[in-house]
Amino acid sequence: MRHHVLLACYATPLLQREEPTPDLLSSRGLAYLQTGELERGLDDINRALEIDPEYAEGYDKRAYAYFLLGDYERSKQDLDEALSRIATLPPQGRAELHYHCALLLRAQGRRDAALADLGEASKLVEVPSVRRAIEELRRSLEGEGVGSK
Repeated sequence: MRHHVLLACYATPLLQREEPTPDLLSSRGLAYLQTGELERGLDDINRALEIDPEYAEGYDKRAYAYFLLGDYERSKQDLDEALSRIATLPPQGRAELHYHCALLLRAQGRRDAALADLGEASKLVEVPSVRRAIEELRRSLEGEGVGSK
């Protein structure tokens, strides 16, 4: 339900602007992703990247969309694009990017690489709820005992 409220919040500023910003489009796109409307979310994020091809958060969010769609190859390509622009992100954004890399690496069975990215994420974040999510994923990975590639 929370994500549907977010969609309504993003709709008004987007309708009032002649030219929507990448931040508004990608945030609405993420809300669509979180409500299961993957194609609509991907469309908004693609529009954000058309407006600003250097928008690191857009590549990170699109990588998440591709991850949810099961397209790990395209997800990896967009994570690489976001990583190449990582200096433009605030610490919280860099932490989220490393967390997303860890999720993809885990899905690919690359446990040790995923743990390394979680280590980078935990150095950057101070928000307790995000730190807990990182630690939960780390414990889960450590418990899996899957070999790295």
